[in-house]
Amino acid sequence: MTVRRVLTREVLGPNDPEGKETSTRQQPERLAEPLLTIKQAAERLALSPLTLYAWISRRQIPHRRLGRQVRFSEDDLAAIVERVEANECPGWRR
Repeated sequence: MTVRRVLTREVLGPNDPEGKETSTRQQPERLAEPLLTIKQAAERLALSPLTLYAWISRRQIPHRRLGRQVRFSEDDLAAIVERVEANECPGWRR
């Protein structure tokens, strides 16, 4: 056993019973769903990416910013499609 391992056990206590070292760091939680890029969202909605950028600037479409990047949730896009199909969005065409 190395000196580092002995000191670690004395300071942190014993690891799991099998002697394997365990990490005390927690893994970051992952998103339940992947976020879509501008290009992916435009393809799903059958629109031009420029149209999406215009809607983003007018705050007409829900989105998330990760730094300078823009991302869309699939659930948000599905809700928009449902609203357009139900004619709840005046000025938007089917």
